[in-house]
Amino acid sequence: SLGLQIITPYSNERSTDELQLTSTTFIAIEQIIASRCREIPNPTFRAPLADFLVKAGERSIEMADFPLALKYITYGLDFLGGDEAWGSNFRLSLRLHEAACLACYLNVMPRQVMTFVGKIMENTDSFVDRIKAFYVLTKTLASLGKIKEAVEKIFHILEQLGEEIPNDITPDSIMFVMESTKQLLSRFSREKLLNAPKMTDYKKLWTLRFYDLSAPYLFLVNPTYVPLVECRMAQLSVRYGLCKESAFGLFGYAQCLIQIYQDLDGAHRWTKMARLVLERFNATNMFPKLTCLQYSFVNVWVEPFQATIETMDQCSQDALKIGNVEFAYYSAQFLCIEMALTGSHLEIVERKCVTVSSNMALWKQLHAFMGHLSTHLMI
Repeated sequence: SLGLQIITPYSNERSTDELQLTSTTFIAIEQIIASRCREIPNPTFRAPLADFLVKAGERSIEMADFPLALKYITYGLDFLGGDEAWGSNFRLSLRLHEAACLACYLNVMPRQVMTFVGKIMENTDSFVDRIKAFYVLTKTLASLGKIKEAVEKIFHILEQLGEEIPNDITPDSIMFVMESTKQLLSRFSREKLLNAPKMTDYKKLWTLRFYDLSAPYLFLVNPTYVPLVECRMAQLSVRYGLCKESAFGLFGYAQCLIQIYQDLDGAHRWTKMARLVLERFNATNMFPKLTCLQYSFVNVWVEPFQATIETMDQCSQDALKIGNVEFAYYSAQFLCIEMALTGSHLEIVERKCVTVSSNMALWKQLHAFMGHLSTHLMI
């Protein structure tokens, strides 16, 4: 095929490490995929091509082209040899299966997610090797409306990561964690934030990610745990260094300042600090999520709803473009509420609610659907 004619010089004249994401190699791969070719003149080039395809799939996810990402990744799995490749090329096979899990989730294919997660569980023994699959599995469970099951899975994983999750949350335990967090953060100035070391402990990074993942689910099924989760994220960030998810620990602390201390000034300060963290890590893909949370739980106390409608609408669109379907529809849900409360014509609001409900069902965001349904019925 034309693709092989383009790619063969790479295999004959260059090291396999030199196969990069260039327009030429993209054209070659597209031609190979179109011809359904499986034979490469140089057999040692199959793994580099599979490696290229997983990189292309990951790049496509970043660009929100989820169907194309899935095509690249599944073809990469075929190129590498499918299930037989676990023994001969374990790391690349694991990376392809992890990418396939995420691509299937983003393409609203929960059954296929479960299939790829199952293959990872069958072929790995290490908890660390399974952690990305656990993460996508949990998101998939929640998207199907199995929120309690998702929370139980997250708590089990956090315990394996060394965290102690209490069986019960009392007012005293909430005040204790708030006071200890307040004391830790009191020495955390803007300058220290900008110069704080980055988190390098792999398990602590995933601990923050799973805590962050749990917060919206706990808000729905067991909100008494939310202050514990958010303060714990802030504490880990101070003790072990900052990462992108640290921003949501700091924002969670800001949210607790309002709910427990009615401290609006402190909440605004720590919300700004959270934004600084995302800016420091250039985490532009996380700004829609933080904006949704900020305008829903902090700005709402000091700004009129009319001032937030346009922002929430844009936030929902931005989140969907980058594949954050959860917060795309949280934003849309809050948008419907704000439209109803600010005097918009109820027929217009009702049509918006219908659109949001239909899209939630299409994207299988059932954990957000019930809350939205109550808003829709009220309107």
